[in-house]
Amino acid sequence: MDTSVGIPWRNIPEARPQGEVLPGTAWPPSAKVCTNCGYLGNPISITRGDFAIEVLLWLFFLVPGIIYSVWRLTSRYAACPKCKAPNIIPLGSPVAQRFLGRG
Repeated sequence: MDTSVGIPWRNIPEARPQGEVLPGTAWPPSAKVCTNCGYLGNPISITRGDFAIEVLLWLFFLVPGIIYSVWRLTSRYAACPKCKAPNIIPLGSPVAQRFLGRG
Protein backbone atom coordinates (compact mmCIF):
# COMPACT_ATOMS: atom_id res chain seq x y z
CA MET A 1 0.00 0.00 0.00
CA ASP A 2 1.48 3.34 -1.10
CA THR A 3 0.56 6.20 1.22
CA SER A 4 3.08 8.74 -0.06
CA VAL A 5 0.31 11.32 -0.60
CA GLY A 6 -1.55 10.41 2.56
CA ILE A 7 -4.35 8.46 0.85
CA PRO A 8 -4.41 4.67 0.96
CA TRP A 9 -4.75 3.58 -2.67
CA ARG A 10 -7.14 0.77 -1.83
CA ASN A 11 -9.79 3.13 -0.48
CA ILE A 12 -10.26 5.24 -3.62
CA PRO A 13 -13.89 4.82 -4.72
CA GLU A 14 -14.64 3.54 -8.20
CA ALA A 15 -15.64 6.05 -10.85
CA ARG A 16 -19.38 6.05 -11.38
CA PRO A 17 -21.24 7.67 -14.26
CA GLN A 18 -22.66 11.01 -13.24
CA GLY A 19 -26.32 11.65 -13.80
CA GLU A 20 -28.87 9.51 -15.51
CA VAL A 21 -29.94 9.46 -19.12
CA LEU A 22 -33.14 11.08 -20.27
CA PRO A 23 -36.05 8.66 -20.73
CA GLY A 24 -36.13 7.21 -24.24
CA THR A 25 -32.71 8.62 -25.19
CA ALA A 26 -29.04 7.92 -24.64
CA TRP A 27 -28.37 11.57 -23.74
CA PRO A 28 -27.54 12.80 -20.22
CA PRO A 29 -29.73 15.53 -18.67
CA SER A 30 -27.02 18.14 -19.36
CA ALA A 31 -27.35 17.62 -23.14
CA LYS A 32 -28.75 20.48 -25.17
CA VAL A 33 -30.08 20.98 -28.69
CA CYS A 34 -29.21 23.94 -30.89
CA THR A 35 -32.28 25.39 -32.57
CA ASN A 36 -30.03 27.07 -35.14
CA CYS A 37 -28.16 24.07 -36.60
CA GLY A 38 -29.69 21.03 -34.83
CA TYR A 39 -26.53 20.07 -32.88
CA LEU A 40 -27.15 17.61 -30.01
CA GLY A 41 -24.67 17.57 -27.15
CA ASN A 42 -23.08 19.72 -24.48
CA PRO A 43 -22.71 23.47 -24.99
CA ILE A 44 -19.50 25.46 -24.67
CA SER A 45 -19.00 28.68 -22.73
CA ILE A 46 -18.26 31.76 -24.84
CA THR A 47 -16.73 34.86 -23.27
CA ARG A 48 -17.15 38.10 -25.17
CA GLY A 49 -14.25 40.50 -25.62
CA ASP A 50 -10.54 39.95 -26.10
CA PHE A 51 -8.08 38.64 -23.53
CA ALA A 52 -5.19 40.72 -24.95
CA ILE A 53 -7.18 43.95 -24.52
CA GLU A 54 -8.02 42.91 -20.97
CA VAL A 55 -4.35 42.38 -20.14
CA LEU A 56 -3.35 45.73 -21.66
CA LEU A 57 -6.05 47.55 -19.71
CA TRP A 58 -4.94 45.89 -16.49
CA LEU A 59 -1.29 46.77 -17.13
CA PHE A 60 -1.79 50.41 -18.04
CA PHE A 61 -5.19 51.48 -16.70
CA LEU A 62 -6.39 49.78 -13.53
CA VAL A 63 -10.00 51.05 -13.35
CA PRO A 64 -10.85 50.38 -17.04
CA GLY A 65 -9.21 46.96 -16.63
CA ILE A 66 -11.54 46.13 -13.74
CA ILE A 67 -14.59 47.36 -15.64
CA TYR A 68 -13.61 45.39 -18.77
CA SER A 69 -12.98 42.22 -16.73
CA VAL A 70 -16.35 42.47 -15.00
CA TRP A 71 -18.08 43.02 -18.35
CA ARG A 72 -16.32 39.99 -19.87
CA LEU A 73 -17.24 37.74 -16.94
CA THR A 74 -20.88 38.84 -16.84
CA SER A 75 -21.38 38.53 -20.61
CA ARG A 76 -20.52 34.81 -20.81
CA TYR A 77 -23.09 32.58 -22.43
CA ALA A 78 -23.66 28.92 -23.31
CA ALA A 79 -23.34 28.36 -27.05
CA CYS A 80 -23.44 25.63 -29.63
CA PRO A 81 -19.91 24.31 -30.32
CA LYS A 82 -20.77 23.84 -34.00
CA CYS A 83 -22.25 27.21 -35.00
CA LYS A 84 -21.46 29.34 -31.89
CA ALA A 85 -25.11 30.48 -31.67
CA PRO A 86 -26.63 31.08 -28.22
CA ASN A 87 -29.87 29.34 -29.32
CA ILE A 88 -29.31 26.23 -27.21
CA ILE A 89 -32.07 24.65 -25.09
CA PRO A 90 -32.33 21.56 -22.83
CA LEU A 91 -32.94 18.35 -24.73
CA GLY A 92 -35.77 17.28 -22.42
CA SER A 93 -37.79 20.48 -22.88
CA PRO A 94 -41.08 20.39 -24.83
CA VAL A 95 -39.71 22.94 -27.33
CA ALA A 96 -36.69 20.72 -28.05
CA GLN A 97 -38.92 17.67 -28.44
CA ARG A 98 -41.10 19.53 -30.96
CA PHE A 99 -37.97 20.78 -32.74
CA LEU A 100 -36.69 17.19 -33.04
CA GLY A 101 -40.12 15.95 -34.17
CA ARG A 102 -40.74 13.80 -31.10
CA GLY A 103 -43.63 15.66 -29.56
